[in-house]
Order: sequence, then C-alpha cells, then structure tokens
Amino acid sequence: MSSEETARLPVILGTALLPTDPAQVRRQKMARITLDSMVQFVGLLDAEGRVLEINKVALDAVGITLAEVAGKPFWTTFWWQVSEAVNRELRDSIARAAAGEFVRWDAEIYGRAGRRETIIIDASLMPVRDETGKVVFICAEGRDITEKKAQERAQGGLGLGLSIVRSLVERHGGSVSAHSDGPGKGSQFLVHLPLAERGTAAAAAPTSSHRQAPALPNSPLRALPARSERILVVDDNEDSAEMLAEALGQKGYETRVAHDAPSALRIAAAFVPEIAFLDIGLPVMDGYELAVHLRGLPGLEQIQLIALTGYGRQEDGEKSQAAGFQHHLVKPVDMAAIDAAVSANATVRSPELSAAALPKGK
Repeated sequence: MSSEETARLPVILGTALLPTDPAQVRRQKMARITLDSMVQFVGLLDAEGRVLEINKVALDAVGITLAEVAGKPFWTTFWWQVSEAVNRELRDSIARAAAGEFVRWDAEIYGRAGRRETIIIDASLMPVRDETGKVVFICAEGRDITEKKAQERAQGGLGLGLSIVRSLVERHGGSVSAHSDGPGKGSQFLVHLPLAERGTAAAAAPTSSHRQAPALPNSPLRALPARSERILVVDDNEDSAEMLAEALGQKGYETRVAHDAPSALRIAAAFVPEIAFLDIGLPVMDGYELAVHLRGLPGLEQIQLIALTGYGRQEDGEKSQAAGFQHHLVKPVDMAAIDAAVSANATVRSPELSAAALPKGK
C-alpha cells in the first residue's frame, strides 16, 4: 500500500463518540460505527486486493479480528478458503474490479461460528476511483442469501420445466406424465413418443439444418408470429430468468434478461420494454423499489409490471399493488398463468392490480 493511499485512510483507534471530538473525527467514527453495525459482509480493499477494513459482523462470524487480516490479500483470508475454485473466482473478480469493472457473483464462503459452516453470499466488488479516474480502492460487499437459495431449490424455480418438456413432447405427437408415491419416495417421469413409419422419417425431414416440429394448436409454447410487446425479465436466479425469457421468445415476444436492479435499469433505458417480470427478492434493491425506478425512466411511465416471486402472503400481493404491479404471481407458476398475465397487460394498460392476481388469504 503506497504512502499516498495510506494518507487517504484515517486510522481510528476507538469508536466511542466523545463530546471533545472534532467534527472530522466524529464523522470518521460514525462511519466506523455504521460499518460495524451492518448485518452483511462489508469491507474495503486497496487496488491490489489487500484488506484495509472489514465490518465487525463479518469478523465476529468466524471469530477473527481485523488485525489478523489487515494488509493481507483478500483471497488469503479465512472466508474464502472453502475451495480452490471459490478462491480463484475471487482473485479473478478482484483483477476485474481493479481494472474498473463492477463485479457481482454468488459465492460459498465460511461465514458462521465454528468456522466449519458455509453460507452463500451475493458478493460484489465495486471500484472506487480518485479524482483522476484511477481505481484506488475496492469496496467488497456480501449479502447472506443462503435461505433464499434454499427456498428457490425447494420451489424448483419458476415451475416451467415440465411445461416446456410437455410442449416439446406434444409437438411430436407424444405425451409426458409424472407420478410419485409421496414425499421421500422419488418421482417417475414417463415420456411417450410415437415411432415414425419406416422410410418416412428421411423423406419428411426438412432440408434446412434447423428443424422445427409442427406446432399444435394448444401447445403453450407454439411458434407464433413476432409480436410488438417487448418484455424484460428480472430475476437473480439466472436459470429461471433465462427459461422464462426463452419461453416468451418462443411465443413471439422480444425479450431481455437482467439479474439485478442496476442491470435492469441499464437494459430498460435502451430496450424500453412494455412489460416487465420482476422478482421481488432482488439484491441491491428489491423489486418494489425497482418498479419505482423503472417508471421514472423516459418512455416507461406506463410500463406494465408483473411480480414473479416466492412471496405469496396476502400482504405481499397488497404491497405489489401499492407499488404499481398489475399482477402478483407466486412461484412455482405455470405457463398458463404467465400467458394470462401477459395477455391482460398487452390489451389493458391500467395501473390497477387484478383482484384475481392477488394471493389467497393466509
């Protein structure tokens, strides 16, 4: 760490606010107190990734002190020793942040008492520049999303997987069914496809290298003419977001995907979507706040909003309505509900949430 960088970082020996503290010292101590009181991982690194500050919550979680990690490369600290892959991803991310890029990813780290239990965090590295534009610090943050990830796994994402499999099988004249004898007893999925008559398959094959099965009238993902509606999908579960965008794209809609609020706002400003599916439990800012910011962008004052979330209580739906959402869909959700919400928003431009879209009572 250079002497110039050292001079930029005041050293605070204590965090007790004293009546005799000069205004500058008081501000510095307040910053230290705020940092320590945060209920997530927050730290400050130099431009080479060495630790300058870590908040008290993160230190106490694994039973270490700031003195044990100060000045050390961040990737050598205890939190990141879960595996070589985790460690390597952090080193690569620090290099990208030092080059001026905001980096965000999910990481498994040691984060609880006893030093043996891991948590999953929504990690981010934000470059901090001086007046010349040079990156001098890197702000590291991590939000515990272990419970959220467990809930997503329990819910099985959006619940679109079987709908898409069924539609693909039905396009080929087949059927798919599922059966289970109960919790913990496994599941059986049966796919039935008709055999082509001998000699007809080759003759029926299209000459194009991109084969497309004929769409059935009732197929939920049947190929449709291009539609005018532009749809933005925002969900930090990348698989769920991509799957929904793919399903909507096959129905003829033009789609874009974002996995956090800042990306969503950046994409929306250029894409100008007419409809947006927003996950509520987003990092950085939640879906309710994102809704307000989206409607503040030029051309998006009348954007139609559909909440797609794991929050299904009555008050959650009411909160969506207050935030300006037209529909509140609770995961897992099938394609029919998504179709209905999109169709309603495509034809009715109203800021009122449909009563049918509200979750049922507790």
